Amino acid sequence: MIFMLLQEKYNIKFILNEKMEFLFALFVILKKKRNVSIDWIETPNISYVEELINLIPLDDKLACFLENLKDSYCIHTLALSLQEDFTISNTQLKKELENYLSCGTVDDFLKFLKNTYQKINWQNFLLKHKALFMELLDILNLPSNFNIKDLQDFYGYSFENYYYIASPLINGGFGNHNSQDIYCIRGFQYNEEKQKFEEDKNYLIENMFHEYSHAYINPLIDNYDSLFENKEQFLNTALKNHLPLVYKDEKTLLYEYFVRSIAKILVFPYTKEMDFSWITKHGFIYLEELTKYIMQKKANYKNFEELFVKELIPFINQI
Repeated sequence: MIFMLLQEKYNIKFILNEKMEFLFALFVILKKKRNVSIDWIETPNISYVEELINLIPLDDKLACFLENLKDSYCIHTLALSLQEDFTISNTQLKKELENYLSCGTVDDFLKFLKNTYQKINWQNFLLKHKALFMELLDILNLPSNFNIKDLQDFYGYSFENYYYIASPLINGGFGNHNSQDIYCIRGFQYNEEKQKFEEDKNYLIENMFHEYSHAYINPLIDNYDSLFENKEQFLNTALKNHLPLVYKDEKTLLYEYFVRSIAKILVFPYTKEMDFSWITKHGFIYLEELTKYIMQKKANYKNFEELFVKELIPFINQI
């Protein structure tokens, strides 16, 4: 089992990815038992976390590999690339992982992962806790009129499969994609006082559009990166206006500007809200202006890429 299909509706497959949750669990153990700081990992006070800590052994060698990778952007891609036998065929990913590892090779790391996995019955453990993951999907609770076609029509094309992966072990959201599949990977906040998971439903819808949009926007920015003329100034302005350091390079800032702007546009029919107050105080001072400009110009173009090249890049260049 690579993943368990929990639910399928709105043309989205809501899944539990076995290998991804296993990796997240290992980082939970690294954080809890070895006191390693990992910002994106959550350790809610629930039986699921207590049981997985007692279930999974973590030896020093594997802990070393995990500590090497704790700040890597490769973790989700690694989880999605792992085969049943814990091999990966993605050569580019292997090269990226090698840049982080000081404890041994990628093959060494994968061997330790496999050995640890084979010592436990992870599939049965996840089946035992399936209700927890269904609870997270109940919190998402998309409105009855939700349509992923809004996203597809906006960009002008679609992927073959749209996946949503919810986990109680991570903080925030992440996007990932390959040529056929697109993923929204989402953590949920646990309220210790109320002893339950909870999130703002409108925010969760906006975040879904945000994470899916990375699959459309990031390749465009990669392809047309040379046309942006003032990237350094754009970044410096954002940093001076309290941009979170996680977005501290030029290309990442551009990714975030566009996906945040378009997510605002796509979520509006469902929420009837378009609030920029928090985000403009955290470095994205032109976000409202960019969003309104996209809304103004979008109908003039047959596809988003044409709009992007002819209108949006020049808009950023003139700021």
